[in-house]
Amino acid sequence: MTDTHILPKWLYSLSVLSVIGVFYGIAKFCRYKITLNVNFCHAVFLIVALLQVVYAYLQGVGVFHSYFAFKMVGSFDNPVGLATCACVGISSCLYLFRNAHSKLLRYILVLILILLCSMLFLSGSRAGILGGMLLLLYYIWCYILKKGVIRFLFIIAVIPMFIGMYFVKKDSADGRFLMWKVTAKAIQRKFPCKESNLAVQ
Repeated sequence: MTDTHILPKWLYSLSVLSVIGVFYGIAKFCRYKITLNVNFCHAVFLIVALLQVVYAYLQGVGVFHSYFAFKMVGSFDNPVGLATCACVGISSCLYLFRNAHSKLLRYILVLILILLCSMLFLSGSRAGILGGMLLLLYYIWCYILKKGVIRFLFIIAVIPMFIGMYFVKKDSADGRFLMWKVTAKAIQRKFPCKESNLAVQ
């Protein structure tokens, strides 16, 4: 199903970017010093992602109704958009957790992280689940696991998880493989440089 609100969303996004560009241009013209607060930016990203995830949870329990084929999509028309938003929130949440000095803030961030990760699996988006897993694994690899032996055992334990991703939506994955195979054969038959004897054999 096509998102009938895609044009307003694009117009809104472009309008926001235009306003930011105008203010940035005025600041540079007036020689104002512009400083970027990284923690504030990550906090904004996390809040936006959390709002989308909470909205999707409320759709799941019937408080809000989804007008698309999928039950939990947030303000998107497809779970992929929601999963992407959750992945952005996970990366910001991990960054804030690493730089947080308050135990209460860390507990809150852990709770938010659980909500975001749960939504990834509920969305059923392989790309989103894979992206979230890679973010978590990267954080664990860089900031928790320090010894080489433990890292090796960690890799052995992670391999079955990636293999299991294939079985999340096996029919869909087989369809993707078939499309890639057909596309590769089509490229071989109609390769641009075929007349120059540079075709893929």
